[in-house]
Amino acid sequence: MKDWKTLTADEDLILNTHYTPGRAGRRIDKIVLHHNAANLTIRGCYDVWQSREASAHYQVQADGRIGQLVWDTDTAWHAGDYEANCTSIGIEHADISDNPWRISDATLDNGAHLVAALCHAYGLGAPTWMVNVFPHSYFSPTECPASIAGSQNSAYMSRARQWYVAMANNTTLDSSTADTNEGDNDMAAAMIRNDDTGLIYYWTPETGLTPLGEPAEADVLSQAGVKTIHANNKAPWWVRAQQVTNRVQARTLAYEKAQTAALETLARNVGAPADQIVAAVKASVDKALADVSITLANTKEVK
Repeated sequence: MKDWKTLTADEDLILNTHYTPGRAGRRIDKIVLHHNAANLTIRGCYDVWQSREASAHYQVQADGRIGQLVWDTDTAWHAGDYEANCTSIGIEHADISDNPWRISDATLDNGAHLVAALCHAYGLGAPTWMVNVFPHSYFSPTECPASIAGSQNSAYMSRARQWYVAMANNTTLDSSTADTNEGDNDMAAAMIRNDDTGLIYYWTPETGLTPLGEPAEADVLSQAGVKTIHANNKAPWWVRAQQVTNRVQARTLAYEKAQTAALETLARNVGAPADQIVAAVKASVDKALADVSITLANTKEVK
């Protein structure tokens, strides 16, 4: 971008077709992310959208260069949902690999920076997944934006939050501070709401999904600062969450096996029966876990 604060793109290549002038009186309240399903340039997107009835406001190339193709004040045809189109900014990202899908580090960093800049420009608050930043798949039956909603989501959203804070403080970031690794290290507890059924799950990477049976439970968690992720049957993010839990639990099990093997080696060296030492440690851990209990209560201040 030439100027992040004024949202001046590296290149303006504005479409003359396949968009709707204005926003039908709606205000911008979200950002929707897409991937090209190809390694397109700004000009490549422009050419495709001359014949295809689709468009987006921005394209982020593999080298990080950003182009604007529809003005923010106009409605791009990108989400597959009229209301979502009227109230969102659509950002396309070039892929550098299709097996698996992946965007470059430059695309991730500048795409995330653009998200942060848009959140500042339109008063959306800090970039938050499924709150003010959504995948295309939330609004349409599609796998788009592929890795941006999957293996690279954690890194992308972490970088967007870093840029949001940096812009608020009038500072900058360099590439050495970027975390573009795949993984789930920054994922924390969340509530996941199925907007189609109204069912709400409480989720942590360690324990997995727990259905919440009472509205008061969700209220208490919300008051404690637990964020709500909105999902639906087209975008079942609880499935992704459970996959994260499965990996975390598999790593924990592997760690426990390694600890057991270490204890057995230690026992043999000191002469104590290995099975007795392992059993004693396991019994102690099980007892400690059994004593842990958490009760949710919807408390009100008494005056």
